[in-house]
Amino acid sequence: MIPGLTAYIDSELEGYASVTLAPPYPHPCLSFSQPARSSISLRRSPRVALLFVVLRGRSRPEDVSWRVLVNGVKVSRVFKPQHVANLGEFYYTYVADVTPVLSSSTYADVYVGCHAYETYVEAVGIVGVYPEDFRSRVRVYAGISRVNPASSTDLGEGGFHVVWLVGSGRGEVLVGPERAEVSQVFELGYLTQSSRLNVRGSLSIYLVATSSLSGRPPELVLEARRVEGGRVRLAVANVGSYTVRDAELRVQRGGSTVQRATLGDVKPGQVVEVDLELPPASNASAKLTYEFCGINFVRLVPLTT
Repeated sequence: MIPGLTAYIDSELEGYASVTLAPPYPHPCLSFSQPARSSISLRRSPRVALLFVVLRGRSRPEDVSWRVLVNGVKVSRVFKPQHVANLGEFYYTYVADVTPVLSSSTYADVYVGCHAYETYVEAVGIVGVYPEDFRSRVRVYAGISRVNPASSTDLGEGGFHVVWLVGSGRGEVLVGPERAEVSQVFELGYLTQSSRLNVRGSLSIYLVATSSLSGRPPELVLEARRVEGGRVRLAVANVGSYTVRDAELRVQRGGSTVQRATLGDVKPGQVVEVDLELPPASNASAKLTYEFCGINFVRLVPLTT
């Protein structure tokens, strides 16, 4: 994995890992009585939950006093960041297992208070391992890794990978054919069949979480099979090996939703057909959205009268 990051999870587990970052950042960390507060909504109650906090400032770690609470629970009697780097300013990364606090919760209220000189909370997030009806190889790495000018990482074995990346700086991230330009604090999520993660530019990487799965990734194919009598028959087929969640169809005209149909879960090999009214306009389209392993997908098909 990326040099400078430490493994916190490396196991085959039921489900997948997903990252939720609390925007926006950075926040000033003023005092214990004026903490930086973050509210994070989780997808559902996680089986395993890790809190990560990234701070930057001018004080050495031994000269700073911190306090971190999650849902009112102090996560450590003495807050000592496991990772420190001097990058012109000091950067500190702290990781804590908060599974007992979040195992029956769908939100995390995080308070970070400190006594220090010009200290800012750079990023706060939760890595959750969410239960599913499949197993994956879950790897979670955290710390502070300085990338300049480039770094390439092997994602390991698997038919495909779900990759999450948290960092800051300016540059680009490449995962297979996907390319994203980043700046400031960023959070990226990908589903890829590529085995390489490449980062370029002047970047600091704080966290990488991957879930490696076998088989074919889920994919919903959207077709407009028949258009007649002012109605359109939309067919949605799952041609992958896994169930997708929260599938929804919309017929749109000029960006506005005219009709909506909730499909819910779509299983491998399943075909769902929905008849909807076709608006009398040449710029109508069908929009399909769905979710898998915390990644949201969108498919668009133009419709003609």
